[in-house]
Amino acid sequence: MRHASLFLALACTIGPNHTTLAAITLRSTDPLVHAVADGGPARVSLCGHVSGTLSKAALVKDPNVSVVGCEQGVTISSFTISLSGNGSVVDFNLRDTRLGGKVLEALLKLPSGSKLYIENVKAKDASGAERKLASISLVITD
Repeated sequence: MRHASLFLALACTIGPNHTTLAAITLRSTDPLVHAVADGGPARVSLCGHVSGTLSKAALVKDPNVSVVGCEQGVTISSFTISLSGNGSVVDFNLRDTRLGGKVLEALLKLPSGSKLYIENVKAKDASGAERKLASISLVITD
């Protein structure tokens, strides 16, 4: 585990002649320190996307959920994928990172503009310690 501390200095101007300075020091146990040190919060990726739009063609080509933004050796142990489209929301609780069967079938039936959410992501690091990763949402396109 990386040991770090992060020092933030904030300057805020209140009125034409008054500036307030605030300083915050975060220790290595604070999750924000690791998020900044790693280039952002660890999160999942679907077909290389963490936000924005995702085409059905890309999904068929590479239907794998993976981890981005954290150290090597972290693997996904479970997550929930929610599909919002056609006036309803359908949830799938998964342990396999390759989308197939009913999940992929449901995704391909969604109309363009539907939303896909990957939430409740649990992952294990190389030592076996479990952690929760940031959620993502994507808009499905034809």
